[in-house]
Amino acid sequence: ELWASPSHFKVPNQRTRYFLLARRQSFGQPPNRIEPLLLPRLLVDEAVEAGVPLELPRGKAPLQLQEECAELDDFLLPADEPELAELKIGEHVLERHATVLDLVRRSDRRSCCFTKNYTRYLKSGGSVLVDVSRDTELPTDKTLTALWPLQPRFFAPREIANL
Repeated sequence: ELWASPSHFKVPNQRTRYFLLARRQSFGQPPNRIEPLLLPRLLVDEAVEAGVPLELPRGKAPLQLQEECAELDDFLLPADEPELAELKIGEHVLERHATVLDLVRRSDRRSCCFTKNYTRYLKSGGSVLVDVSRDTELPTDKTLTALWPLQPRFFAPREIANL
């Protein structure tokens, strides 16, 4: 049993999930990359006996994991792809929801989990891309005035599938 996220496998996306693997014969020694993710047998047994759920992992992936991930650019369509123009976030949307957006650049090594309501429900729905150079600081003041010149856009369905 383990909790794992794509970031554990060098994919720049955070969506931790629970996995239960079963087999009639022993798996033998788990691979080095997987072993730290395995839940301690004693912890699982205690939770089962007490009839309580296992505690969910919380928060962002550790910084070390993020640094090992590939850059988002490896999973994205070229910036000049015509279909990407349709994914720009409108001024009226930024005006109302800019403060809840998770902004990322092509050079970043992390993104948030994309939900089925991505593009419709912006809070915790997934990351939004700002096509700026790696040296450009993302604004901490998430307002229409700060974000509109950067032209943030949603990820394309193909880009989400790539992640």
